[in-house]
Order: sequence, then C-alpha cells, then structure tokens
Amino acid sequence: MFQAAADEHGQIAETRLRQRWSHLLNYAECHLVTDAELEPTLTAIEQRISSKERARLSAQLPFDPFSSER
Repeated sequence: MFQAAADEHGQIAETRLRQRWSHLLNYAECHLVTDAELEPTLTAIEQRISSKERARLSAQLPFDPFSSER
C-alpha cells in the first residue's frame, strides 16, 4: 500500500513539476529571467507540491497499519 502511494505521489509530482517548469520557462522568456533567478522559485514550488501530496496520501493510509496483525 505504501509503495503504491509513493509511486502515485511520484507520478503526480513529476507531472505537476513539468507543467510548472513549462509555465516558468515561458514567463522567463517573456521577462528575460535567468535560470539562477528561477531556481529558488522552483525549489519552493517543488516543496509545496510534495508536502501537499504527502499529506493527501497520508490521509488515505489507515491510521494504524498494523491493526490487522493483532
């Protein structure tokens, strides 16, 4: 169950990051922004998306994963 959630998170995060990257590149081209100026923004976006996805996936996991073992 954990592996499935981790795989789903990876796929969703990568798709969203690719979309964000594309939008940021378009913005950068229009406003002559350098890659060095974009890096902090990309890192912040990646962290926000990852934390939201982790929280969403954690909410789907059972509270006590070992309750069936008792």
